[in-house]
Amino acid sequence: MSISFTLNEDQEAIRETAHEFAEEVIKPAAAHHDATGEYPWEVISQAWEAGLMNTHVPEEYGGAEMSNVDSLLIAEELAWGCSGIGTALEANGLAQAPVILGGSDFLKKKYLEAQVNELNDGNRPIMCAYAVTEPGAGSDVQALKTRAIKQGDKWVLNGSKMWITNGGVADWYF
Repeated sequence: MSISFTLNEDQEAIRETAHEFAEEVIKPAAAHHDATGEYPWEVISQAWEAGLMNTHVPEEYGGAEMSNVDSLLIAEELAWGCSGIGTALEANGLAQAPVILGGSDFLKKKYLEAQVNELNDGNRPIMCAYAVTEPGAGSDVQALKTRAIKQGDKWVLNGSKMWITNGGVADWYF
């Protein structure tokens, strides 16, 4: 039995769409964002409109429920345009994964449906971040020190995080 790495017709179309987006939207904006450090909201908004974000969200929550290969084709092409902007675009998927895999129906509706169907304040996509990396622990989840402790009806977070993609702009964090 042999394995074929040939893309099917749908995958070729996905790859081409993502490549054209990277060439026409991401590449022209990349130098500006590298030089200024400004978050690429205009690129992110266009990628959201084009359906190039939140690709793993299940259909029952409004998403495309793309396969890992299909999503990888998009991610590869977006990163070809600019790895930094590509990472910002793909970070939603990292934070969404635990919700998709283990979240209740309530959480999936609350967080995933909003990301594919709504704009924050009516003008920008809803972003999330996967806040794992800590000083002294890196991304080793068993070594994390940050804790959430319930005090009355509120949660108190104690700890430090670092290098959290989308950390300063996220609407929610995992």
